[in-house]
Amino acid sequence: MKNNKLVKISLPVKAIILAVCLLLPLISIYFSKYEAMDGNRYALGLPFRFLSYYGENLPAHKYELFTWDVFTQHVTFNVPLYFLNAFLVFLIILVVILLVVRTKNTKRTTSAK
Repeated sequence: MKNNKLVKISLPVKAIILAVCLLLPLISIYFSKYEAMDGNRYALGLPFRFLSYYGENLPAHKYELFTWDVFTQHVTFNVPLYFLNAFLVFLIILVVILLVVRTKNTKRTTSAK
């Protein structure tokens, strides 16, 4: 008889997962390359480009995108795409957790026989 109980995750673990899901898309800005969209528009972010930079000259360093002058004058932050990225990270983490729990449960049942 199969035991299909949902995985119970404690509150601190949920908070860590939430923090990772929200921070990983922001960190992806530093790893992705500028993608020229049209004219003077460049996009950043993985897998969906949620940060757009408008300007002729790209900043020397990507952290300059978050300075007050550059962020308020040259950057557009697409919030729905950012949360879509965060949701995709959440789904990936959830699938990994479920796979790990499932493999642990199958190892226990096979070793108990």
